[in-house]
Amino acid sequence: RQLTNRRLGSIGRQTMSMSEQGFRVQDDYLETFVRWTKISDIIESRHDVILLLGPQYGFFLPKHILGLERSRDVINTARAYWEAAQSGTPPMLPPVSESWPPAPKNDS
Repeated sequence: RQLTNRRLGSIGRQTMSMSEQGFRVQDDYLETFVRWTKISDIIESRHDVILLLGPQYGFFLPKHILGLERSRDVINTARAYWEAAQSGTPPMLPPVSESWPPAPKNDS
């Protein structure tokens, strides 16, 4: 099921992935790639991990979808990639990929 809001655009399944180069968010309609050097800050709120590109724009990764332990891993990985991009030293971390909402379970 897909929800649409005229002001917010399409809301549905999204996939976020991170690598040394940056992070990618994609859904059925859009694909966005942002280099770590373009991120101004990474903030953790009570409900989200926020990758800020400026004072009024960012990507929100919902913690309730990731789960507490997985959200901590995502935050640590994002910060390691981001800090490495600022210093020019590549981190020794594997790429990460998450999707939300989670894919439906196929009980065979």
